[in-house]
Amino acid sequence: MPRMRGLRRLGRSTRLPLALGAEATFVARTVDSDRQHLTELLRQAAAHPGTALVEIYQNCNIFNDGAFEVLKGKVVCGLWAMGRTMYAYPVG
Repeated sequence: MPRMRGLRRLGRSTRLPLALGAEATFVARTVDSDRQHLTELLRQAAAHPGTALVEIYQNCNIFNDGAFEVLKGKVVCGLWAMGRTMYAYPVG
């Protein structure tokens, strides 16, 4: 999985390789604070004819407020196959 600025602090996600291994054809990630992007992404996932995985980072304003602010405006959604980005778009 390629390294992207801002995501290193969040650690490596095992969901993407697992989803690709399970032949998911729609894999995406978003944050809960961007309502427009979240809504559109969930609509696309629901309309997708194959298996879809959407990972949603949720902010906890009590214990870890602002933890995912670094992700806004970064390329954090996409599908990677064979070591290259197949589809990606920015959040925010």
